[in-house]
Amino acid sequence: MLNVRKATEKDNPQILKLLKEIDLYYDGLKLKNFWVVEKEGKIIGTVQLEEIGDFVFLGSLGVDPEEQRKGIAERMLNIATKDIKKPIYLYTIIPEFFKKHGFQIVPPISGLPSKARYQCEFCHSDQCVTMVKYPR
Repeated sequence: MLNVRKATEKDNPQILKLLKEIDLYYDGLKLKNFWVVEKEGKIIGTVQLEEIGDFVFLGSLGVDPEEQRKGIAERMLNIATKDIKKPIYLYTIIPEFFKKHGFQIVPPISGLPSKARYQCEFCHSDQCVTMVKYPR
């Protein structure tokens, strides 16, 4: 059975291990504001939701490769964001996934974290887009 919940400090070692395994770790990452998906006591998915002024920034959405393509990221995203009343922004190289969940591609706005913070230059910066989902 899967359990989606806010992370606690005791989850940090498992979150860090998973983020490194799925290449979502970056220097300067703060292990705060995470949600996790837990299966049989093991964290198999993460998402970070950081409130920044008038919006929320979504980062580090990922699932253990052995558990991908089972709807886990979708479930975690839906549960973790269901009560958010502000626009949710993110950077991604997989816009197709987020479009299915109500996000749209937009130009970056003032106040978003710098892509350099996430070490995007080591990723696929030419494919990276900014997306937003507005509250209903």
